[in-house]
Amino acid sequence: VANVGDSRTFICTASRNTGEIEIIYESRPDKPNLPDEAARIEASANGAVYNPPNADITGESSRVVVTMPGSASMQALAMSRSIGDGKAFQDAGVIPNPILDVVDLKPYAQLAKDKIVFAVAASDGLLDRFDIDDVAWYIGSAMISGSDLNLLTLCEQLILECSKKWQTQNSKLLMHMIFPLLQRGCIFSLF
Repeated sequence: VANVGDSRTFICTASRNTGEIEIIYESRPDKPNLPDEAARIEASANGAVYNPPNADITGESSRVVVTMPGSASMQALAMSRSIGDGKAFQDAGVIPNPILDVVDLKPYAQLAKDKIVFAVAASDGLLDRFDIDDVAWYIGSAMISGSDLNLLTLCEQLILECSKKWQTQNSKLLMHMIFPLLQRGCIFSLF
């Protein structure tokens, strides 16, 4: 599994017999406050890490803060790894390199009669509003229930439910960005 940025990938099992949904792997979000990420950013030519006060209460994310070249203005980015965020953030220690993890699914293939194994790639826009366990349960439960809903319809419903919780105009932009990814199979069954 290759993951970069504050989107997340997780792999789950759903038992046809018991209905139990289990997350067997989840990627980490690439946030600036993680010790290894903060060390790289702080050692860079132009980066600093901002950790907001009371972040555990407010849910506000740490940020990479950079002074823009040729000006006194500053910009901030809520992730420590990103594809395509420009030279200024690269000079601040933000890198495009994904975290690579190998997940052995062989033990789960033997259980294929009982368990469905599925993977989800979800944006921070979704996971900032829904717990990862809730997303896994929603998708896994529908997959084992024999529901007439297909995966695209399930994803549409999840996004629409999430959009009700969004408080800004960014929801429309984010939905336009997420929906094409869903159509290309960001949520899929492995077995």
